[in-house]
Amino acid sequence: MGRFGLTTTAIVMALGVLVLRVSVPPSEDPGYQAPPAFVIGCLAVVLVVGVLALTAVPAPNRPVTAARVPGLRPLALASGLATLVFFALTFPVFGARQPAFTEGLWVLAPLAAAAIGIAWGYRTLLRWTDSREWTDRHTLALIGGALVAHSAGGMVIMAHNAVDRSGLAAIIALTLLAVYLIDRRLRAREALAAA
Repeated sequence: MGRFGLTTTAIVMALGVLVLRVSVPPSEDPGYQAPPAFVIGCLAVVLVVGVLALTAVPAPNRPVTAARVPGLRPLALASGLATLVFFALTFPVFGARQPAFTEGLWVLAPLAAAAIGIAWGYRTLLRWTDSREWTDRHTLALIGGALVAHSAGGMVIMAHNAVDRSGLAAIIALTLLAVYLIDRRLRAREALAAA
């Protein structure tokens, strides 16, 4: 991404956190507010873990394999579907009081299914990303599918009025545009490398 891309990403993420800080509290349970010390502590932990990950943890030395990887569109669709399934298993939707319309301790069943799905997905992604066929375009398809589905899921789960839905629709449109532009750049880079 380069210095400019990383700086821009960091600024956009910080702005996203600020927007969440302003927009989420009105929809929280009445009277609930995380204490400032807790919020600052979470931020400190994230910063420390991030610095350690970038400086102290060595990059994994994994062997390159010949594993087959899915095409870009199927990968984006699978990523989006996995995100929506995760939402369905972990969030109450369509008026349910618990995830997957469960009652009482039965909530552990969809949560366990989500955990198993995450573990399976992690193992599958490790196998795919170790393949010599995996490219930056595959990474983009994976992320793009998840981001679009995340916003679409938010329209169903979190959006309760037209303003929220319109905002999420705009985020989906901007995400699709960004994925398209980045993919075009990656294709040009691949063509240049091939030449």
